[in-house]
Amino acid sequence: MPEHHKVGLPPLIGLDCRVLILGTLPGDQSIARQQYYGHPRNLFWPLIATYVGDQILTQGYADRNEILQAYGIGLWDVMHAAERSGSLDNNIRHGQLNDVAWLFAQYPTIQHIGFNGQSAASIFQKRILPGLIQSGGFDKSMTTLPSSSPANAGISYQTKAMAWFTFLHQALA
Repeated sequence: MPEHHKVGLPPLIGLDCRVLILGTLPGDQSIARQQYYGHPRNLFWPLIATYVGDQILTQGYADRNEILQAYGIGLWDVMHAAERSGSLDNNIRHGQLNDVAWLFAQYPTIQHIGFNGQSAASIFQKRILPGLIQSGGFDKSMTTLPSSSPANAGISYQTKAMAWFTFLHQALA
């Protein structure tokens, strides 16, 4: 197996999931920890806290997952695996897609997709969405959110927080 071969994580999702947050492919620290958004500078958990409350920030990973599921929020990525040096999405080569159509069939309650950054949205729209439409329609709303990655430093935390809160508030209302 090549030195830079990265394999993502299984979906983190509950039976009543209404919102699916799709990233691109977990970074090296997340893969090593086997935890979504495991890099300490990734803003995902603070951004989620704007909606679910700050108590999530003091919880361990398993408890955070339970809180997400209680709110109807699931996590996964558009990529199952890829060749990538480091953790940046721009370095992804030879990506293998996750079977998002299968996930939607298993969890028909999903109505809203929030893409954690432009890369995830672009890959989904170019490589996954056409197949979903062709196989019988696609009836989910999609929103591209500012990436929570520490590499996305060009957007203020306040701007990111407002976008994430607004998306979650509207999708889970």
